[in-house]
Amino acid sequence: MVSVVDVQPIDDTLEIVVQFNTTPANPLGNLSATNPAKWSARWDGQRWSGVEIHSLTYQTVRFIFNSAVPQAGANEVAYTNAPSDFTDSQGHLLPASSLSF
Repeated sequence: MVSVVDVQPIDDTLEIVVQFNTTPANPLGNLSATNPAKWSARWDGQRWSGVEIHSLTYQTVRFIFNSAVPQAGANEVAYTNAPSDFTDSQGHLLPASSLSF
C-alpha cells in the first residue's frame, strides 16, 4: 500500500480508495476471490470492518467498510493475511500491513 487516495463516509458505510505499488505492466491481480473481512479501517475514532473490494485501476482499489465501533487511534487501513489472498499479476502476496493516513 502506497497511499490513501480518497475517503468518503456515506450513511453507515465508509469508502476508502487505496493506491498500491504496481505498474501497468504488473498490475494488481484478480481480486474476485479476495476476502474483504481481512481488511479494516480506523477513521475518525471508529473501527470499520471490510465488506466489499472493487478494483478501479491497475494500482487502485476501493474498499467499502461498515459496522463501526468506537476505537481511539490514528486513521489507518489494515490488512490481516492469514493466509494472504491479495496479489499482483505476478503472484506476489501482500503481507499483513497497515497504512496510516
